[in-house]
Amino acid sequence: MAELTQSILKSKRRNKFISSSENLHEEFVDVKIVMAQIELCLDHEKLKFWKNEKLIRLNTLIINHNERI
Repeated sequence: MAELTQSILKSKRRNKFISSSENLHEEFVDVKIVMAQIELCLDHEKLKFWKNEKLIRLNTLIINHNERI
């Protein structure tokens, strides 16, 4: 994930569109693969619970933001 972060920052410094960075795509895929491997070791019910909690929180933030506009 550190390499992905570095790639994002490097793309931003170069003012490149993120979608045009080959390195960023490569690092993103690396992170997704590792995350899938970790997911196999974790409790799927807890993952579903926390994903739902985070999405509810995000939805609340979006609604609150839109109300202020």
